[in-house]
Amino acid sequence: MPRNEITAAVRSLRSRLGDTQQRFANRMGMAISTVVRYELSRPPRGRVLRDLENLAVNNGCFSEAAIFRNAFYEEFQLCGPESASQNPFQYLRLAPRNDREEELIQALLWTARYSESGTALQNIEKHLKSYSLEKAKFEAAINDAALELTIVDDCVVPGLPLTVRDRFGKDLLSLRTLLQGIGLGESDTGLASSFQVPISMIKALKKVLSDVGIPIINTVQQAETKKKHHQKHQERRDRK
Repeated sequence: MPRNEITAAVRSLRSRLGDTQQRFANRMGMAISTVVRYELSRPPRGRVLRDLENLAVNNGCFSEAAIFRNAFYEEFQLCGPESASQNPFQYLRLAPRNDREEELIQALLWTARYSESGTALQNIEKHLKSYSLEKAKFEAAINDAALELTIVDDCVVPGLPLTVRDRFGKDLLSLRTLLQGIGLGESDTGLASSFQVPISMIKALKKVLSDVGIPIINTVQQAETKKKHHQKHQERRDRK
């Protein structure tokens, strides 16, 4: 990855946060001279890239976060040969599943681009902020799980005769995408077919995500919906 792309991402993140170089240095716990160097001549490396990514994610700066994550992957050679594009890592971008979702997206875009009421857009952004942070935390948890499963030599998935490294090597991007699909509740058979792994691995990785506190989103939503239906049914019976 070009050095100037990383330094530009540092400048862009600081600008989007509204920080002076001194305030940004205080936020990151470093000297202002280090921030100047990161922005102009010598891009950050190692742990600093992870810290910058987390800061970017928590503030909704996903394009900058992806650059820091890619630089981290490249530094530690965590991308498989099939993922050798210039910027292989992108944060999760959901596509509409039906006409209703598409209409909501179009209405939001219309409001963002053409509404004369700045207050209306601010209210929408305020309402959606908690959901953006929830999505960011899910992505960060998936990334950390994939990183640990990839770099830890003896990380054995329960119930499988091989480690995750045996199957994915250092192809962190493919593993992250698989874990993301599991976390979003995609079908076991579809994931097994797409990633050419046995269904037993999908089931075992589900347990791994559960053990580290990452919920399977669709499963959680279905459980909550079932609970609400049961409560409503019980309320009707009580009124009778």
